[in-house]
Amino acid sequence: MSLEPQDIQSDYRLADYKPLLPLGPGVRALIGQIEDHPSLTHLIDDLGEAHDLQQANGQYDLAIGSDPALGNWLKPGGLLCLLGDQPVPGGELLPLGRWHALPGWPSFRSLVPANPAGHKAALGALRLLPQRTPSAALGRVAPGLAALLLPAAGVALYTRGKAQGAGGESLLARADRALGGSRPFRPDQWLIVSGRLGPGNPILAFQCNGKGKGQPRQLVKLARDRGADHLAHEAGQIAAIIKALGPALSERVIAPIASATIDGRHALAYEFVSTQPFRGLRWRFQGRAGLCHALTDWLIQVATRTRQAAGHEIESACHLQPLQQLIDRNILPGTLQQEAGQSLNWLQRRSTLPTVFEHGDLGIYNLRLLTSNGRNFKVLDWGSSTFTGIAAGDLLYLLGSARAPARLATACLQRYLHALDLPASSASALWWAYLARRWAELDTIRPPHPDQPESGGGLLLAVHAQARAALAGLARD
Repeated sequence: MSLEPQDIQSDYRLADYKPLLPLGPGVRALIGQIEDHPSLTHLIDDLGEAHDLQQANGQYDLAIGSDPALGNWLKPGGLLCLLGDQPVPGGELLPLGRWHALPGWPSFRSLVPANPAGHKAALGALRLLPQRTPSAALGRVAPGLAALLLPAAGVALYTRGKAQGAGGESLLARADRALGGSRPFRPDQWLIVSGRLGPGNPILAFQCNGKGKGQPRQLVKLARDRGADHLAHEAGQIAAIIKALGPALSERVIAPIASATIDGRHALAYEFVSTQPFRGLRWRFQGRAGLCHALTDWLIQVATRTRQAAGHEIESACHLQPLQQLIDRNILPGTLQQEAGQSLNWLQRRSTLPTVFEHGDLGIYNLRLLTSNGRNFKVLDWGSSTFTGIAAGDLLYLLGSARAPARLATACLQRYLHALDLPASSASALWWAYLARRWAELDTIRPPHPDQPESGGGLLLAVHAQARAALAGLARD
């Protein structure tokens, strides 16, 4: 979906190249042509003393814009950040790195180092290109050739001379040092990805070493804004999850290996976990079934361990209120409005339903498949998790996301319901309760557009269409 001009202007992710820059109150910055680069309006609060060209005086730690001549204002060791597709400056300016903007500039979602390590990571382990495009297909066999198809526009960094100024250390370099990273720091080893949901989500930085198939060494999550507590909450949440699940079940949890705070900005480091591909004949005929069965086993054990009898208030907040609110909006297409109403009626007649621990976003994009048979996996991104979750919600979301065939999906769902002693008639109602809560969450972080049915929580309609196969099979049996 392309961005309208007004959406581009307001998109905070346009400034997600900020980890590559020195930031903070001690940084003296020169800004060039701010009206030509809407990203700068989302960066200005992270700079100390900031001037435009009309105010320029003296020398600067940092210069940002599209004109290489801005480098003339830098102090020795100062940093020039060129935006867009600009010529290479000469003179005293030494290159530190160049990044391709994907899918394009200025509304990029990732910045790929323009070197073999970056190309391998983007086209290999991270799979940043749509998998059915010619560039992605070529990248799997010849990343160097595929890199020629990547857009030239993006970000380029230069330093004035070899000395490093007092304000010259980038935010990412400081975070890497605080997290115990390796020396020396090289900015062109880092691939930047914007968080997909909400302003609170962090900026992701993958350290690329160019070895093998381009698997990054580690992932650093960096808070987009000072004072944001999302990453501190994430670290505490994962620690609580590991404690609640116990050693055996929590082996599936991808947890941070280090944490730090840099001038009020939280950072977490994770060891990068690669995944087998969720495509191809082996996935279709072996891996998908193995993963669905293995995850069903794990979710049964998790639910059994964390199951609680819900009181009236929790029952209402968990199972009833979000679904009632979704129905009241009258936005569900076709027969879905009627299905949702029938599920609400079933839930209202049910005296009690248990709550269980819920991941909350258990799509295959949040899984790492460690073996091609699907039996060994790890789970990441626990930001939507809750200990007052809805039984069967995670499983049905996973089955829909994985496009599990109807027979496989029904078998997994039957086994889950039987293990938790839940009637088959509960499945559809539980799924709609889960769907409604996820819908409300997505609406707050991806505001829906009236003329785009699949915006906001409407993104879940595609998963629901897949999950219905399991529910239909259950009804037939």
